[in-house]
Amino acid sequence: MLLLLLAGVPVGFALGTAGFAGLIIGFGWDTAISQLYNLPYHVTAQYVFATIPMFVLMGNLAATSGMARELYEAADKWFGHMPGGLYLSTIASSAAFGAASGSSVVNTTVFTRIALPEMLRLGYSKRMSIACIASVGTLDAMIPPSIVMVLYGIICEVSIGKLFIAGMIPGLISVVGFIVLVRCLVYFKPELAPARRPASPWNDRLRALLQLASVIVIFGLLMGGIYFGFFAASAAGAFGAFATLLLVLLRRKLSTRGLLESLQDAALITAMLFVIIIGGLLFSRMLLLTGVVPGLIEGVKAMNLSPLGVVLLFSLVYFGLGIVMESDNERTMIDFETAGKKLFVTSIMSAELIGEAPAGPSRLKRRRKSTAKKAAAGRS
Repeated sequence: MLLLLLAGVPVGFALGTAGFAGLIIGFGWDTAISQLYNLPYHVTAQYVFATIPMFVLMGNLAATSGMARELYEAADKWFGHMPGGLYLSTIASSAAFGAASGSSVVNTTVFTRIALPEMLRLGYSKRMSIACIASVGTLDAMIPPSIVMVLYGIICEVSIGKLFIAGMIPGLISVVGFIVLVRCLVYFKPELAPARRPASPWNDRLRALLQLASVIVIFGLLMGGIYFGFFAASAAGAFGAFATLLLVLLRRKLSTRGLLESLQDAALITAMLFVIIIGGLLFSRMLLLTGVVPGLIEGVKAMNLSPLGVVLLFSLVYFGLGIVMESDNERTMIDFETAGKKLFVTSIMSAELIGEAPAGPSRLKRRRKSTAKKAAAGRS
């Protein structure tokens, strides 16, 4: 797998090829072909996966309507006069746009087009500008709605709605952390940002807050509907896409060409995501069947690590995998979050170790049914 990744093969194909080859070596052609034949259907036939293209479409519609640019201009009026103001504006507007977009690739692509030319025009450091945009694009992994949370909830059988609600505080903490980091870097290295610009009048700043209305409406309807039980988390993507479409139509910000491009991009990104999902699960299944995952689990358990130690260990694993697993966004149009891309490689292992943590609701139901069947069989 590492050789394929180093050779530039996209992540999904590299994982799938390595998993298929491992099954052939370990169990023969029949088992490998059987897994390759059954796994794609069983993955894609799950209704909850329909949430993914809907969240991608929601982000595409919001971007096409100019919502991201409005957020960026509003943030610039509040932060533009500070040292490194455009960095701060990008962080704030990207985080706000994450509340109306479930896709990191949409977020990163949009703000590369909006923020990077302006940063370079005003003399900001090119390396720092690109790093800022690429880094804050991953905030979509925590700020709901999030495709990564949807995938994690499906694979680990955890409530997606609860994941969305739980991601708000860590997302805000990450935003504050990015802002503090940028301020410190600009303070110690003033050459990263040019001289400060004049501050916008308070009247302009207050009027700029009205540009947040669209995102607040979409986010409020989406999270409010999930929290109060008006619709399930699996239907949240469809509701969010419909609400965004209705909003941009009312604002007359969507053309026929823009709608077609949004649909096309959503289909392309979704297809690439499914390639990664299927390839990753095939690789994980190979690790399970060959005994690699159980062996690693026992090895980690033998370390007698605390819960914090387990988290730090997996952080090191993710960091190591991130060195060889690039986003491949130029070839596959996937700018998948670091944790998201590696989720499939370590999901089973982490679920076992943390399961020492509470099991998901679906798994608990299956255990109860299994226990009931065994008890009935024992009585008979």
